Amino acid sequence: MLHARFSAPSLYFAAAVVIGTAGAVGVAFSPSPAVAVGALAAAPALLIALCRAGERRVELLIFGIVVLCSTIIDIDQLPLVPIGIGSLNPADLFLLLLGGLVALRALRDRQFRWASTPLTLPLLVFFAFVLVSCVVALDLESGTRHRMLSEVRTLAFLLLGIVIPQLVRRRSSFLFLLRGLTVLAAGCALIMIAQAFLGPDIPLIPARLVSVNTGIYAETGLFRVTPPAQALIRTVLILVACEWLLTEPSRRPWWLLPMVALMVVGLLVTANRNYWLGTAFSLALAMTFIDARRRWAMIQSGLKVVIGGFFIGGALILLLELAHLPFAQQLIETTLLRLDPDSSVAGTESSLATRQEEFYYIFRHIEAHPILGIGLGAAYKPPRWYETPANNRTYYTH
Repeated sequence: MLHARFSAPSLYFAAAVVIGTAGAVGVAFSPSPAVAVGALAAAPALLIALCRAGERRVELLIFGIVVLCSTIIDIDQLPLVPIGIGSLNPADLFLLLLGGLVALRALRDRQFRWASTPLTLPLLVFFAFVLVSCVVALDLESGTRHRMLSEVRTLAFLLLGIVIPQLVRRRSSFLFLLRGLTVLAAGCALIMIAQAFLGPDIPLIPARLVSVNTGIYAETGLFRVTPPAQALIRTVLILVACEWLLTEPSRRPWWLLPMVALMVVGLLVTANRNYWLGTAFSLALAMTFIDARRRWAMIQSGLKVVIGGFFIGGALILLLELAHLPFAQQLIETTLLRLDPDSSVAGTESSLATRQEEFYYIFRHIEAHPILGIGLGAAYKPPRWYETPANNRTYYTH
């Protein structure tokens, strides 16, 4: 399995602590997203300083996209660059630069060979449908141009699955990306855990990225920490867990298991059932790609970790209880209540009712427009009773 070539594994923990602390303090004392960007950018900057910076420009652009889109930054608050038909944010510019680098290499390097993966053709076909859907939306005037372009912006980042294989081809570059993303995820997890520990009244993360149901919070003190970093943490948890399981016991870096534990706690404070189930499904699916002998070894290692984590976690919870710190108990209660379909925190009835309403309007539009649909970002349902024409989510579906 993969092994980093950096000087010391403890570098990741030290970097994560520094980044988490700097990010928490910076965001707490400054409303500017630039502070959070700077704090989180310290992670790839640190790794770049330890390697040959001149060869890491591509990886830096990729890190830039992750920092802006998948950490604790509210991307909607970043400055925009107008381009006539719409606008671009800094992450969009990084994506364009990466695409430009691919084009330049293809034109200038005679030895350049297109790197195709099993995802290349499906992604190209999918994005072709996206473009067709934009034409449909404009023709039917089914939604605002701003909403359509916003959806295109989100979907365009899927093209990284085509761009990155053209630029990142060396094992050292892949390791650099993997370790850098791990450090970023660790820093975000620490900030999210700190936010859950301190409560929503002390904003370490932009308030819009912390989900507080006032009624439930007043009754139970429970809330959810849901920044975009939850996607990064889930991805890194799957990657690091697979690396730990697939590496021979004698060759496993010592920091992998604590990193898995940190990612697990970071995912728990999101109280996001979809992410929990998705992570479990992804890990189970990963086992189907290896032979039966190694699969059984993975299951044994995993069970040992779960049992050990149960006892260690129980001891930590007891210590926190003795110290009269409610965080651990709240974390457990949030987890159990989110999994209990009858609890007020789970909100199963409300959630199902919302989805049933969405399905009703979706099926009506599918019947009326079975081939091309009604366009990307279309308003497919009427506003709900609490929404206004200027502030609604008539385009949103789960």
